Amino acid sequence: MICLGVLTGCGALPGVGLFSRAVPEEPLPFRAQISTTRGSPAFTVTTVTNGAPLSQWRESARYQGTRFCMRRYGSSEITWDTSGGPDDWVVRPLDARTALVRGRCDPR
Repeated sequence: MICLGVLTGCGALPGVGLFSRAVPEEPLPFRAQISTTRGSPAFTVTTVTNGAPLSQWRESARYQGTRFCMRRYGSSEITWDTSGGPDDWVVRPLDARTALVRGRCDPR
């Protein structure tokens, strides 16, 4: 009986679930899109930055990576391509308005 109550409560959180369309609490300021090869934990996130520095659009890219890893692997652990410290993401500008970052889901 207790198990039934616990399982019933799992669906009580709006927007949370395996097949839900999760959305951030507040709109993200930059549009980002994730791409990956089928079955691979590696991914790229392309973000429309409009020339803004990484510090301003990092969360828009991070959200896409976290959502992807949670859905595929059940973990939000990500290893981002960096050049030094964990916040020194390697950013590849595609043009004056868009940039690309790479990451890999790292479920433990």
